[in-house]
Amino acid sequence: MLKNLWDWWIDGLAAPWPDSMRRWFLGQRRRIWVDDAEQGVQFTAPDSSASLWRGTDAKKVPASIQRRLRASDMVIRLPGDSVLKRSVTIPPEVSPLTYIRQRLDELSPFAGDRTCFDIAEANGGPGDILVMANRTEVDKHIDRLRDAGLQVRAVTVEGFEHTPLDLLPVDRKPPARRDAMGAVLLTAGLASCAAVAAVPFVEQSHVLDELNGKKAALERTLIRGTDTRQEMDRLRARAMAIDEYRASRPGMVDLLAEVTNSMPDHSWVRQLVVRGGEVTLQGESADTADLIARLEASAQLHNVRFDTAITRDAGSGKDRFNLKAETRRGGS
Repeated sequence: MLKNLWDWWIDGLAAPWPDSMRRWFLGQRRRIWVDDAEQGVQFTAPDSSASLWRGTDAKKVPASIQRRLRASDMVIRLPGDSVLKRSVTIPPEVSPLTYIRQRLDELSPFAGDRTCFDIAEANGGPGDILVMANRTEVDKHIDRLRDAGLQVRAVTVEGFEHTPLDLLPVDRKPPARRDAMGAVLLTAGLASCAAVAAVPFVEQSHVLDELNGKKAALERTLIRGTDTRQEMDRLRARAMAIDEYRASRPGMVDLLAEVTNSMPDHSWVRQLVVRGGEVTLQGESADTADLIARLEASAQLHNVRFDTAITRDAGSGKDRFNLKAETRRGGS
C-alpha cells in the first residue's frame, strides 16, 4: 500500500515534465543496448533506430558519448545464434534456478562454472525457456566495455529484450548506485505527506479556537443583556453547554431544553425549580394564557396550572406568574 502511494505521489510530481526530465526526476536511467558491430561495437537507445556511436574499438569512444553512456544502464545484447535455448518443465514445488543448477551438467554442453544461464517464460508455449551462454563469450563482451571505462548492468539476448532475462555473472555485477535524487525525492515526499496529514489537525485546532472565542464573546454578551430575546438565547446557549452532563442527568437536560424551546417571546422565566416529578416556573408574561397553552403542548410537561394568583408588575406592565406542572419522566 505504501509503495503504491509513493509511486502515485512521485508520478504526480513528475507528470508535467518532458519525458527525459521526468526520468531524471524519478531517478530512472536510460537503457542503452550494446550490440556487436562489424569489427567493433555499437550503442543504441531502445527508443531510437539510430545508434549513439559505432566504432571498431570500444576504447576510443568519444568523451561526450562516454558521459552519456555512464549516465545510462548499458545492457549487452548477445546475438541469438551465440546462445543455446532449451524448453524445460520445472516442477512447481521447486525453485527454478535451484532446479536448473542441480541439472546443469546434463542440460548445458559447457562446464557448470563456465555456463551463464537464466530462465524466461515461454511465449504461449508449455514450460519455460532455458537460455545458456558460454561464460568466455560473456566475459569478452564485458571486458571490452570495462577496458573503455564503462560498466554493464545486464546481459540479454536478441528476442528477449523485454523480459527479465539476465545472463550477467553474479561476480561481475556492478555495485549498487547511490541514488542521490531518490533520497532527495524521498525526503521531500515524506515531508509533503506529513504536511498534508497535519493540515486537517491544524485547521481543526483553528476552528476550535474560533468557536471557543465566539463562545466566550457570546457569554459576555448574554451576561450584559437584559431583554427577552437575549435572555432566551442565553438559556439556549447554557442548555447546549451542558452536553457534558447528559450522561449523568439526561432527564434534567431534556426538561430544561423543552422549557426553553416552549417559552414564547413575550414571556420569560426568572426561576425554575424541579422537585421530584413537579416543576415550578416563576416569571413574567404578556399573555399567560398563550404561555400555559405552549407549555401544555410540550412533550415533557402536562397538567400546567397556576400555583398562585396572577399579579401585575407596575414597572414592566406584565403579569407575574407562578406556575406548576408535572413532568412526563421519573423524578430526579
